[in-house]
Amino acid sequence: MVTAIDIDISDLMNRPYSVNGRGPDSYDCAGLFYMIAGRLGRLMPNPDTPAGQDGKNRIFEAVLENHFEKIEGPRDWCAAVFRIWDEKGIEKWHIGHVLPGCTRFIHITEKTCVCTTSLNHKHWQLMLEGFYKYG
Repeated sequence: MVTAIDIDISDLMNRPYSVNGRGPDSYDCAGLFYMIAGRLGRLMPNPDTPAGQDGKNRIFEAVLENHFEKIEGPRDWCAAVFRIWDEKGIEKWHIGHVLPGCTRFIHITEKTCVCTTSLNHKHWQLMLEGFYKYG
């Protein structure tokens, strides 16, 4: 498996958001997670696979139910999963990768481009569902 030292994400920074964005020019959070997972040598289900009844796409189903194990705190390149609510009060899922050093994560939202954010940011702490390691 590729180590964190070998992962270059600089080309992903500041890419814009787009619905169902799968790169290389734009992403949504599942597409970005899928891209980085590939660079880490992790096989993930295609995020375009239809969502289950609860609204999670295949990336979230893989993280929460199959390929990942919930862990107590952040680790380099683990998944950070969030439960967020939109302006209409509809629950959605959000995902990013924890960066080496375990203080920031890389992600994208509808209102931002690809960026890194502190795991200590109050907004994200309130919505954190958990951290998950692969396999």
